[in-house]
Amino acid sequence: MPSVNVRLSLPDDSPCELFHTATKLSPYQFRQWYYQQPPVTEHPAIAKWMQAPFKEYLSLPQTELPPPASAAAQAGQVDAACLAALLQQPAEISSLELYLWVNAASGMMPGLHHYNKRTHRLESFPAAGPLLPTAQLRRHMPEHLSALLFISGVVTRVRLQHGERGYRYMLFETGQVLERMRSQAAALGFSLALMPDFYDDAVNKLLGLDGVEESVLHMAGVLMPT
Repeated sequence: MPSVNVRLSLPDDSPCELFHTATKLSPYQFRQWYYQQPPVTEHPAIAKWMQAPFKEYLSLPQTELPPPASAAAQAGQVDAACLAALLQQPAEISSLELYLWVNAASGMMPGLHHYNKRTHRLESFPAAGPLLPTAQLRRHMPEHLSALLFISGVVTRVRLQHGERGYRYMLFETGQVLERMRSQAAALGFSLALMPDFYDDAVNKLLGLDGVEESVLHMAGVLMPT
């Protein structure tokens, strides 16, 4: 079967259409990608890096998390085991990082933490202040928040494997993680409030992200059980 060269005529002022076209797959594009893909991942250094798709802040104080909770949350509080159940994700979730701001959770230090998926520990950042500046992150914030969860995407990881289409895979994985978190929270007796309407730059600044190679994708609030 002869190859077909497909060319699309798109308006110059339509970046959304250009991005959509550059990241989608058709049978023709897949064959072209499959047979022409350069062996980037065969380089030893890159292969080693891709086998360990996680961030670590080993110089920060480390807090061992308990095993994921097996009992319901106590009325009026969320504890470390409940949050550990939310943070633990399947191994195949490779493009995302999880951050946690603790307001009031039994057995946990308030402040900002990064979740180390390899060790199942929290890596605690230096205290930035007594309270999270919630008004700077989102216009309307629910009351009685035990914690805020942040999901970020690391562009470099998915770009090496999937090219520009990797951004779509990050969004797919974000939806998968959020659905699992909501189900886990409901099973433990508290709720998760999804907050897609946050201020990207403010959240990235809080988490220390550059907004290019790694950027926040979603934010969710852990509501205290009643």
